[in-house]
Formats: sequence, C-alpha cells, structure tokens
Amino acid sequence: MAFALGACTGGGAAPPSSGPSSGTPAQALAKRLEQHVGSLDRLGFRGVVEVHRDGELLLSRAFGPAEVSTTRPNTPATRFRIGSVTKQVTALALLVLEERGALRLTDPLCAHLPGCPPEWAAIAVGHLLDHTSGLVNYLALPREQLVTLLGDRPSHLELVHRMRSWPLTRPPGTEFEYSNTGYVAAGALIEHLSGESYESFLRRTVLDPLGMGATTTAWDETDPAGRAVGYTDATTPADLTSFPRYSDGSLSSTTADLHRWNTFLLTANPPLVTRATLDRMTTPNPAVKNAGDPYGYGLQLHKVGSETSVEHSGGLPGFLTYNGFHRGTRSSVTVVSNLGTTDPDNIGHGLMDLAARR
Repeated sequence: MAFALGACTGGGAAPPSSGPSSGTPAQALAKRLEQHVGSLDRLGFRGVVEVHRDGELLLSRAFGPAEVSTTRPNTPATRFRIGSVTKQVTALALLVLEERGALRLTDPLCAHLPGCPPEWAAIAVGHLLDHTSGLVNYLALPREQLVTLLGDRPSHLELVHRMRSWPLTRPPGTEFEYSNTGYVAAGALIEHLSGESYESFLRRTVLDPLGMGATTTAWDETDPAGRAVGYTDATTPADLTSFPRYSDGSLSSTTADLHRWNTFLLTANPPLVTRATLDRMTTPNPAVKNAGDPYGYGLQLHKVGSETSVEHSGGLPGFLTYNGFHRGTRSSVTVVSNLGTTDPDNIGHGLMDLAARR
C-alpha cells in the first residue's frame, strides 16, 4: 500500500513537555496538523510523526503496532531503524575530527586511509560526504554478492579493503552518484583517526552531548520491548540478520532524539563545531552535476515554491524515515515507520508544508 497524504510545498530547544497554549496561532497550526494526519489510521500507517515549530511541540502521534504478534503499540518513545538518516551524523563526526586538526576534507583520502589503492588517489575526503567519490555503491550489488561481501560482518576498514579492486564509476568530484560505500569509508576514517569504534566516537562526541540517549548503532542490544519490528507488508517481519549496516545507515532512534538533532543543526547549540562548519553540511558544491535535489554532507535541500527545507530520508527492510527542518520558521518534522509499504517522504513533505508556512 502506498500512502498519499498531502501535497509538498514548501527547531528550537529539546522537546517541550506540553503543546501550545489555547487560542494561540501555534494551537491553530497544531489543529491543522492533527487534521492532516487524521487519515493515517484509516490508511493503515504504522509509525510515529512529530512536528515542532520554533521549539514548540505541535504534533506527536503514534500509529499502529510496533509488533503485530503481540499487538504491542507504537508510542512516541519507540525506537526505529533510521537507515540513511545516519549519514548526516557520520558527516558531523568527520567534521569534528577536521576541527580538531586530524584531517581536512580537501585532503586526499589516501593520505589517511590505510591500504588505500593508487586508483583512489583523486578521491578527496569530502567526496565521501557529498557522494562524488565515484566509489561503487556496495548496497546496489546483487543479493548473493552482497551476502558474500558482508557474511562475516567485516569491520569498516575491512569492508573498504574488500572493495579496493572495484573500478570507479566516474572521475571523483565531478558528478553526484549516491554511494553508501563513501560513508562506510568515512566510518573507517573516523575509527582510524580517533582510535575508537564508530559507536564509541559518536556516543562521546555527538550523541551524549546532544542528549540523544535513545540513539545507538547497537540495535540488537536495545530492549526489544522498546523497539519496533519492521514489516515488509502487513504481517511479514523483515529479515535484517544478513543485512548489517555501518556508518552509512546503522543508527536507530526516536522522534524526540531526531528533534534534538534537528535543533542542533538549526541552532549550533551546543557548539560541537562552529556555525560555519555546520553550514557546510547544507552547502552543495555548485560545480557538481546533480539531477536531483542539491546535496551537501548527508543532507539535501528540497525546494518547492519559495520555501526550502533541509532533509534526508532513510530506508532499511521494514523501516522508512523522513527527517527535515526549515530554517526560517525553525520547524522540525520527523516521520518514522515500521512498515515497508509506507511513504514517509510524502507524509513529511505535507507536514512540512503546513509547519513552515509564514
């Protein structure tokens, strides 16, 4: 079932404990948002939607079961796999290392990556983050080849090494081509330069300082009672056992934590990096050919009419996510789902259209 909810046109502090006061413009907007998602129950949507504007919680609704067999419901506190929304957090971690002097994004990748083949000499570190490295997207491989590649769950660096002999798809730095491989290589750099695991470095430098205690790469170690089961259809649980993810898509989170993340991107508070560094994440390279939405570092710009939102989607078997924010109104919209037949992008764009209206 595909969901069509709303048209797409078109942060603040940590999530507040209550909604807008009665009779205010924020309350009127909250009512419109509630009406907008009113049909999601009827359409069979499963997941959580959350909307903030200027630091005020306007909408937080959970739909459907987190687990069909037990009828356990989704709640705003339920954890979901967020797939490629992970990439923006990985990008920030690399920028933290840059500000600490461990590397520059203009450096050749091979200046920092052990075992880097000569064929990768033209790849700069920044090319990993804006999808212009030319590295083959390993997740686009046929399933049989992917299972062989990932079967023994190699480390970030080991997985990158297994792809050293693959030819580049295009000259680095010239054209946008979405590649999860670039972000795995970014994770390998983070581990090599920090001397820590990807999870440990993220926890210490990003997640804990932002209060994102429900966000983790260790999905299998979280309480099953607090996480959603992903479904490929109404009753079939998704199989993720042979589908390990790395710094390209391993995070799980809640809508509240993703709002905390959006708030940080909007305010640069706490100052994990400078505002100028943070702005680079949403500054596409104009010299790069890109037929789709302009892309920065783990974030893309989506424009309809006069409004532009900053966003990214994520997908794993049984899990789909939309996460975005709008600078002018400090709006934050998150849609997470544990049903693979939903369309969180469409739902998120419709909610952003309402939230970001001036």
